[in-house]
Amino acid sequence: MRLNFTAKDIGHSDLVDDTTNQLQYTVRTNVDGKMKTIRRPTKEPPSDGPDHRGLFIARFHLHVITSDKVELQEDEQLKVREWMQEEGNKRTFTAGSGKKYAWSSRQHGDAILQDENDKQVAYLYDRSSGLFGGEERSRAALEVDDNVKDILDDIVVSCLYFKLAGQHTGIFGTSMGNGLANAIAYGTPLSF
Repeated sequence: MRLNFTAKDIGHSDLVDDTTNQLQYTVRTNVDGKMKTIRRPTKEPPSDGPDHRGLFIARFHLHVITSDKVELQEDEQLKVREWMQEEGNKRTFTAGSGKKYAWSSRQHGDAILQDENDKQVAYLYDRSSGLFGGEERSRAALEVDDNVKDILDDIVVSCLYFKLAGQHTGIFGTSMGNGLANAIAYGTPLSF
């Protein structure tokens, strides 16, 4: 399954199935930008406006000074590090199935999700700017192996936090911080 992000800001985007073109998830940001809510749309008419309809999946509370928090059920917050642990250059989590998975960065802002046996189960293609090398501009997309579709919510939520955490950390801001991190990690020239 391939889910395409509809906006360049993954923190305020929809995820649409590439095959059916049906909306699968919405990600919305509150007014101050520090809270991201993920929902799965339903067929019911919206009750609180277009940004708040659908089944609640998760919410991130992003902080600069204190620990980030996550709600995996409405109104039950826990520190992100209790849900997703940093292990070297990876962020690991245990899915609802009880199995452990790990996200790690790849070149150009991409990310890979591997299971306990280091088998790739999902891959996030970061958006491309299309500015250099004649490549066509494209939005971010998440490809998920059909064998793990039963934990799709876990994969989407962990993927979004993995990317959002990288964007809001660092004193240099998103593009400069990501460019610097990639240059250090992969020994590539600094680019923004």
